[in-house]
Amino acid sequence: MTDQNFALYRFPWGEEAFAKAREEQKLVFLSVGYSTCHWCHVMEKESFENKDIAKIMNNDFVCIKVDREERPDVDKIYMTFIQVTVSYLSSLFADDVYLNDS
Repeated sequence: MTDQNFALYRFPWGEEAFAKAREEQKLVFLSVGYSTCHWCHVMEKESFENKDIAKIMNNDFVCIKVDREERPDVDKIYMTFIQVTVSYLSSLFADDVYLNDS
């Protein structure tokens, strides 16, 4: 899933992304946010539109973007993980998790 404004290639949640990660032996970079989140847009502007950062991310990871309003099931799993392992406050913004799909 590529938007013309983004240099970063992002898959939707699904088997295609995980199969690619297994095939290429890459970690998955999962970004969970929502369309009306201010900080999600800041992160997209400062990171995902940056060609240098995108080059690294595209080369080293399989990136997945999830809108928490469209996939509350996925959001709930990773929101719980982040709240338990990091802190409650970090779950108020976009959540980014690295996954090993082996």
